[in-house]
Amino acid sequence: MRRIPACPRSAVSSAPSTVSAMRRRIVISSYGIFIGSKGGRIVIKRKEDVLAEIPAFEIFQVVMDTKGASISTSAMRLLMRNGAELLITDGTKVIGKLSPARRGANVNLRMRQYDIRDGREGLELAKTFVRGKLINQSDMLKSLAKNRDDPVRGDLRRSSIEIERIAREVEGAESTGSLLSLEAEAGKIYWSSIAEILPPEVGFESRKKKYEDPSDPFNIILNYLYSILMSESWFCLEAVGLDPFIGFLHSPSNRRPALAADFMEEFRQPVADRVALSVIQELPDPLEGNRLSSDAKRRILRSYEERMRTHVTFRNRKLSIRTHMKLQAERLAGAILGRAQYRPFRVKW
Repeated sequence: MRRIPACPRSAVSSAPSTVSAMRRRIVISSYGIFIGSKGGRIVIKRKEDVLAEIPAFEIFQVVMDTKGASISTSAMRLLMRNGAELLITDGTKVIGKLSPARRGANVNLRMRQYDIRDGREGLELAKTFVRGKLINQSDMLKSLAKNRDDPVRGDLRRSSIEIERIAREVEGAESTGSLLSLEAEAGKIYWSSIAEILPPEVGFESRKKKYEDPSDPFNIILNYLYSILMSESWFCLEAVGLDPFIGFLHSPSNRRPALAADFMEEFRQPVADRVALSVIQELPDPLEGNRLSSDAKRRILRSYEERMRTHVTFRNRKLSIRTHMKLQAERLAGAILGRAQYRPFRVKW
């Protein structure tokens, strides 16, 4: 069976989970693609050529990242019946989302989530998200320092130590504003260190989000990867019954799922940043203007899926990162209900 390049295969989870059907993300970024259904399978075609037939139960998400593709209502019905969701995206922005009507319905959990958001328990969760991100930033710099000579190695190690110092200050923060300031302080150190190891021709000087209109390929690749990570975080949180739009660190917004933004913080460095540092060396010319080319997107998606399938040890369990993410969403739900303390995801390099 053939598969189109824009449809990277995801990991098959072997761990028990409320979202155990999560298998593959299908990303459509090419023109002329039609998605239909046949029996219990999703059929992907270009004109009369069948490019792939995939059992619907193996799919957790279909992403339409092009204006030139279409999907039948029968395919949408089949996806919904199998617990999958359909996203319509424009590069780094989700502009539409269709998901099963009752997926993740948990009224008691959501009421508890709303109740603790502005109190001490909500602040403690916000601290955990920031601490997790900063520790992973520090660990990333330590890892990057291993194969480099001085003075770069020394600079990376010093930056790592400085970020660890900032991470220790998180415990004393009394507001989300203070936490965001600490996060920004660490971010300046981290991205300055990343700029030091990238080739000058990449043109990366500092971190720029999409609304800042970056022109260098590294920032554009990062923004694309963060959007993918955001959509997967969103899916995991909804699957366990949480409201992705009510966060603890990031302020609620109609434009962004704040809890998904909180939750993905601990996965940025182990997943997106690591993939970006890898692919920037393999893609000599990833841009068409200030946008990623279709070929570049396919390469980035393939690397992202490979990373999510990678088995790493966390909490004494060696599982794929995707499975760890699902389990972390379940643990976050448990922490909100007061059943256990939440620990951020961390990969030891």
